[in-house]
Amino acid sequence: MSRLTGRVALVTGAAGVLGAAVSRRLVADGATVVLGDVDLDAAQAVAAEIGNDASSVRMDVTRGEDVRSALTATAQRFGGLDILVNNAGTEGGFAATSEYDDEVFDRTFAINVRGAYLGMKHAVPLLRARGGGAIVNVASVAGLQGTPGMIAYGMSKHALLGMTKTVAAEESVAGIRVTAVCPAPIEGRMMRSIETGLSDNDGSIVRSQFRDAIPLARYAAPEEVAALVCFLATDEASFITGSWHRVDGGLGINSA
Repeated sequence: MSRLTGRVALVTGAAGVLGAAVSRRLVADGATVVLGDVDLDAAQAVAAEIGNDASSVRMDVTRGEDVRSALTATAQRFGGLDILVNNAGTEGGFAATSEYDDEVFDRTFAINVRGAYLGMKHAVPLLRARGGGAIVNVASVAGLQGTPGMIAYGMSKHALLGMTKTVAAEESVAGIRVTAVCPAPIEGRMMRSIETGLSDNDGSIVRSQFRDAIPLARYAAPEEVAALVCFLATDEASFITGSWHRVDGGLGINSA
């Protein structure tokens, strides 16, 4: 028997490289998974590739009714909800704080902060009804340090870690564990955007600088981050809550 057999999970931002990897790993570990994404066609394509234990739903994480509806429909269809992975996110814009666009700032917070807040708000009653469960929030090493040129992204990931601790403290008595993962750069679309956004060229220099800062000298594969996300959702992590966990190739070796 797989370690998540009988569990029901919803993953937000599931059409992206990390969301898809997390969804695949959850299904491989025995869970039934609903892939939520604002791009329904992309989510459907990933779900079809995963197989019968995966389905999809359109959800805009910035809209409370979308989030509530997706979570409620998941619980009604599959008999409950055991796991929420708040993965949806955006890198936002690239500029010094004094020049940052206010609308881009607000949009970044709407997705990265409000989206996770709404997910936890509407998932908690469903998890309580199951006698407990797990929420895993996808933060970033940018939530642990300063990131010049990306004020909204860095702030949003710091905020996500604060929410993780708060909801963990509130819901521990209900048997709901809340944790966060803090990945270093992951291979995929977002890092291509960040590399070019922080560069005056094709992004190769920024990519080299990021890689040189990582002791393992490479970016993470999505599957490597997904493995930690899924571990935190299992009973093997039953005494872990309110904490954040690096998966960063050694980037934080000299951090407190």
